[in-house]
Amino acid sequence: MIGPVARAEGREAHTVAELWTQQSALEGKPVTVRGVVVKYNPGIMGKNWLHVQDGTGDAALGTNDITVTTLHAAALGDTLTITGTLRRNLELGSGYSFPLIVEDATVEKR
Repeated sequence: MIGPVARAEGREAHTVAELWTQQSALEGKPVTVRGVVVKYNPGIMGKNWLHVQDGTGDAALGTNDITVTTLHAAALGDTLTITGTLRRNLELGSGYSFPLIVEDATVEKR
C-alpha cells in the first residue's frame, strides 16, 4: 500500500480518489496527479502503460489506482507528476476496457 504522496500543484491538480469521484465533471479535460508507479508495461500498442497510486481512494473499490498512457519511460517506485486527458469507459477490444484512464500524459519525475 502506498502512503500519502504530496498533491500535485496547479488548477488541474487532483488526487487519484478525486479523479474517481469527479470523473463525470472531469471527463475529456486535462488533469494532473502526483503518485507512485506501482505497475509499468512499456511499449504496448505504441505507448507505455502505468498504474499510479497516491495513498488516496479505496483499494477494495479500486479507486486507489489510476491507469495512465504515455510515451515517457518510468520505473516501478518512481514518484511522478502526470498531466493528461481523463477518459471514462475506454474499450480497446479483446477484453481490454478501462473504466477510468489518463491518456497521452506528460510525465515529470519528482
